[in-house]
Amino acid sequence: MKAVAGYHNADLSSLAKLALASVYRNTNRTKDALELYKQLVAKPTDTVGKSIVEVQLAETYEVAGMKAEAKKQYEQIQKEAPQSQAAQLASAKLQELK
Repeated sequence: MKAVAGYHNADLSSLAKLALASVYRNTNRTKDALELYKQLVAKPTDTVGKSIVEVQLAETYEVAGMKAEAKKQYEQIQKEAPQSQAAQLASAKLQELK
């Protein structure tokens, strides 16, 4: 997966990075997962949109016990696209964090 994540094709690379970040998150490599999610948020592609990654980033913060960071990320999602499904999910997650 790491090899594919380094491809020059941005769409393919971003899909591989998203998958790799998920693997990292599920194997307690939180720091590595957060780094990949942040890269993807900074450079969204057609195959991996910003809101999808922002939700994954926030959930990773939440799972890692970093509730303040999770809350901040969920609030950012709401601010950027208040009518989106991601914002609705963020709103529900914020209620759970209270």
